[in-house]
Amino acid sequence: MHAVDGLEHGAQGAGVRVGQDGLAAVLGEEPDNLTALTGLARTQVAAGTLDQAKATLATVPADKANDPLVTAAKAAVELAEQASALGDL
Repeated sequence: MHAVDGLEHGAQGAGVRVGQDGLAAVLGEEPDNLTALTGLARTQVAAGTLDQAKATLATVPADKANDPLVTAAKAAVELAEQASALGDL
């Protein structure tokens, strides 16, 4: 398992903030790390901070916009927005 993957998986539970901090640290060292960038966006979606997730994804270089990691992260944002629009069921 890649270290970034471990941070993202840890962020999916109760430690979302810890995961975000770890991924942000990776991005501080490797700003072009697409795995960390999209992982950060997905942890932001999990935390309900969709505007932050969109802002994070807006930093993806144009030549990487169609990468499967980016596509999946964008889909997660869109799905969360749709679920939010439904309100409480």
